[in-house]
Amino acid sequence: MIIHFRTLCTLSIVHDYYRNGCGDFGLLIPEDTARALRNGHMLVKEVGGRFHVLYGADELNHPLVNLTGTVIRIGLTLNNPYFTNFTRLDADFSSTIAIRRNTTLPVLLDPPVRALPAGGIFSHAITDIARPATITLKNRDGVALSPSRMITDPGMADISFDPGTIPEGEVLVEEVFSGITRITSYYRDGEFLRNGAVAAVEIEIGSGFYASPPDFQIAFVAKEELLKYYVVAKQYNDADFGLLSVSDTGFSGDERPEVAFAAVASDHFGDDEIPLALLRSGDDRVVLFRSTVPVKRQERGRRKIQLNRNGEILIPHLPQPGADRADANMIIHISKP
Repeated sequence: MIIHFRTLCTLSIVHDYYRNGCGDFGLLIPEDTARALRNGHMLVKEVGGRFHVLYGADELNHPLVNLTGTVIRIGLTLNNPYFTNFTRLDADFSSTIAIRRNTTLPVLLDPPVRALPAGGIFSHAITDIARPATITLKNRDGVALSPSRMITDPGMADISFDPGTIPEGEVLVEEVFSGITRITSYYRDGEFLRNGAVAAVEIEIGSGFYASPPDFQIAFVAKEELLKYYVVAKQYNDADFGLLSVSDTGFSGDERPEVAFAAVASDHFGDDEIPLALLRSGDDRVVLFRSTVPVKRQERGRRKIQLNRNGEILIPHLPQPGADRADANMIIHISKP
């Protein structure tokens, strides 16, 4: 029998910072999913930043093994160390795992649920000093996984859980203090923890996947910030220095909104500006040209944002903040003979 591999579903990472796809993430297949894929004659392949889940089919394109209802659980690892520089992220992005599921609609991923990463035996820091405290470990459906534990010792700051029959994936720690209930979400997977996974994607295979493969997407948005050009001028007199300006003449050709700039004198720098003492030496003059509105980071620099002096173009293409820069502060040095 000849086996053909057909697409069951795809997972794409999209980011408006990039023009041609985001390749900043790697795929992590935990053992339980790898076993299910092997038993189901399935493969996962990465092509051009998109992850393809493929199933083995016979000559009539019928799946060799129908896995409708099976959950494919995969992790995403971040391979670009500069990703946080140009991406708008929640403050807990680096300390939690984002769980994405297709629970509400089979062909779409729900908004992320944030969970703390955990391995085999893991500890939970008790969130209140009130006693007694009743602590229960539950699955994501709220069913207790072990008997509740009553904590009466006020000096007990945390509690550990033995893996036992605890499933991999999301588990909940419920704390009850005198009628007050708090729930903390954990994602338990040793492989994810060891490899620094930043997201867990759990896709339940729907019956319609074989006829119409869905393309699941996780979208990221570029960071917006004020673009700042600190122009440090050496040997400029008052007249020439006052004629400096920054303008955007490339917006039409790039088919993008124009970036307007306002000049800020050095004696009007705010607390979020680079201190003047770090910019100049001797008789250097400093002026800041700051965009009037925040602009999005983008992989390709905006063309023809230029430094002028009384209509003369001094620098035709001012530099843009690259991925390796945590901010959009650009320092430009110019000098007259």
